[in-house]
Amino acid sequence: MRLSIATPLLLTLAIVGCDRWPLHAALPDPVDAAAPDPILASFEEDEVEGVVQDLGSWPAPAILTIRGTTSECGWEDDAAWPTWPVHPVDDDGDGVVDREEARYAGWYSGDVDLFSLRPEAAGVLGGTLEWDNAPAGGTNSPYQPGTDGPWEDESDLDVLVFTAENGAPSEVLTEAGVGRSYPEDLGAAVALDSGENAVIAVGCHHEVPSDWTLEVVISAR
Repeated sequence: MRLSIATPLLLTLAIVGCDRWPLHAALPDPVDAAAPDPILASFEEDEVEGVVQDLGSWPAPAILTIRGTTSECGWEDDAAWPTWPVHPVDDDGDGVVDREEARYAGWYSGDVDLFSLRPEAAGVLGGTLEWDNAPAGGTNSPYQPGTDGPWEDESDLDVLVFTAENGAPSEVLTEAGVGRSYPEDLGAAVALDSGENAVIAVGCHHEVPSDWTLEVVISAR
């Protein structure tokens, strides 16, 4: 008789237990968990020409807002540094790469503001650059503008990201922030390893020196 009583009891417990199986069904979906709020920080340019201003190490997510001023603008076509990335060129449009060529040559002859930072863990770096005296139509001047045009009274600023060597800018990681769009956008984020140092450069291609604001976004990957 004991066996006949215990058997229905075990079956009842098993049925009740099935309502709570699997155990993780009652837990919140990790995808639905709220993303952490980014760390926010603001900086002002040191205004020391040629010196890289170190902004430190940052966890992800973080948004750094940097404000500064380009005191002088200009471009030297024959500057030996940096070496710009090359891109495939299909001269005849047949789908076959005929050669590789850099889109740009030279470097800024005026004020260039430099900042270094690094992610605490492997992450990606993105950002946008805005400035005063922005192009009225949302389009910057040509890469090599003529002597007159609507850009004479406007400012054309760029933002680049470099690898760092001994704390100084070395190789161009992205040139997405050099173009005719406003604001300038780093576009495809730059992947950085944990503790990898990157140098961000803000320069004025031409015409009018301007105050600027750079928002740098550090995300996890």
